[in-house]
Amino acid sequence: MARLNFHIFNKRDDAPHSPDAHERIKARFAMEDVVAEMLGFWSDKHEGIFIPSGRSAHIHFRTADSTVTGHVDDLELRSGSVLALPQS
Repeated sequence: MARLNFHIFNKRDDAPHSPDAHERIKARFAMEDVVAEMLGFWSDKHEGIFIPSGRSAHIHFRTADSTVTGHVDDLELRSGSVLALPQS
């Protein structure tokens, strides 16, 4: 990938989880020129369950050397990248 913006969760308390708390505990990062694998989930029926509220997709990634992993917020694919999607 040419560019990857992602987050991990940094929850350090036992406070109840809420949409606002969910945003507050995100630690955000950016990488450039990344070789990574991604695994995405799509559903129009699971918003707020295993897909974030307000979305229908959620993507995780890990770098090719498995040293960095997280939740994809935004990305820019390099020319020649391979994106494999199911037919339906």
